[in-house]
Amino acid sequence: MPVDGIVMKSIRSELNRDLAGGKLERIIMSDRHTIVLYFYNRGRKSQLLLGSNPSLPELRFGENLKLKSLNPPPAFLLTLRKYLQGARLLAVDAPPYERILDFTFETMDELGDLSEKRLIVEFMGRVGNTILVNRSGVIHTALRHVDHSVNRYREILPAHPYVAPPPQNKPIPDAIPSLMREEIFREQKNNDNLEKAIYKNVAGFSPALGRETAFRANLDSERIFSSLTEAEQERLRQALLTICQEISEEEVSPALYYDAASTAERRLIDLHSVRLTHLPYSETYATTLEAVSEYFVQIKAVQAFKSKMNALNRSLDEQIKRAMRKRELHEEDRAQGKEAEKYKLYGELLLSNLHAIKDSRSNTIVQNYYDENKEIEIELDARYSPADNANRYFDKYARNKRRLEQAEKLLRRDMAQLSYLESIKVNLSCAVDMEDLLAIEDE
Repeated sequence: MPVDGIVMKSIRSELNRDLAGGKLERIIMSDRHTIVLYFYNRGRKSQLLLGSNPSLPELRFGENLKLKSLNPPPAFLLTLRKYLQGARLLAVDAPPYERILDFTFETMDELGDLSEKRLIVEFMGRVGNTILVNRSGVIHTALRHVDHSVNRYREILPAHPYVAPPPQNKPIPDAIPSLMREEIFREQKNNDNLEKAIYKNVAGFSPALGRETAFRANLDSERIFSSLTEAEQERLRQALLTICQEISEEEVSPALYYDAASTAERRLIDLHSVRLTHLPYSETYATTLEAVSEYFVQIKAVQAFKSKMNALNRSLDEQIKRAMRKRELHEEDRAQGKEAEKYKLYGELLLSNLHAIKDSRSNTIVQNYYDENKEIEIELDARYSPADNANRYFDKYARNKRRLEQAEKLLRRDMAQLSYLESIKVNLSCAVDMEDLLAIEDE
């Protein structure tokens, strides 16, 4: 997930501004990893999507996300509705510079008394989770239950106390200005480059901010940290101080970053709330929530496009294989059908030599008057007379002639189908958006 602790800090601030005090009107799950919260606050309705998919944690915010709920609702969703539907959001909090959102709600319990519940969403890739706890920090339910056999440090089970993820044990950006250079750069390894040396030593930093810090210091982010001179290390520290000051003073510049300027050809490569000057092609947004939401809209669209293209490729490959198998069978039929003329010849030669052929023979040798009277051996069925053997060869001739005609007809159809499928495959390789894929699927 490209959302690091710095971006999450900005998201928390904006969610508090837009949603604190609002009523949670509805909760749905759009898939088994994702919940969607429907809020009403100060006359405005909004939706917050919180996804804990291990392959792509997701966050989107908007007024009309157009999502459908799972039916029937999972047990996790029913528990969330039981405790949170109709609740009022008090605040959105989290440990500093962690990829966690901690929603505190005020709601009525079964006795009509006010109580507090916390919905904690951990955006941490394969170990991410969504957890509902009470005021005392005891877990009501979780999207993924984790017992001691999976994680001895953190059991995430109903009726167990909630334990936060282990802290990063790094200085936070707010504390960096008060630290000496040796106190900042102490966790990196000898062979770590500048990118790693930065994000390994500052809480909430991602590789993107590590590259940005090196770029602002006019240094190559791939250089090994231990190779820097004293002056270069000081330049790196000063660049880091500048970025940390922007973060502490909440000087946000939300933007999506691309690898090209052309809208048609560009590919989304990153997002951040801090201005990334080392990435020249960007699109800015008014808020971090807008930028993050658009990022995931585009990423989902790319994933859907790739998934659809892969499915169409698999379908096409299977159809091409079937067409090739048919072609092989029809080529075999054609090869057998080409024996027709031979059987016709055998029949004619037998008829013209009936007087010389004796019964009960398994073969006979006759002269082929079509080929300079060269001798030719013809197999016979001893159970039949020479005349009957000739008729059997004429029957074989008729059958194989029909087979040849049919095989050639089917082969022409096979070749036309293969040519068509290959053209579709070429079109598929040239598809650039979902409309192209849908048009190909219709074909």
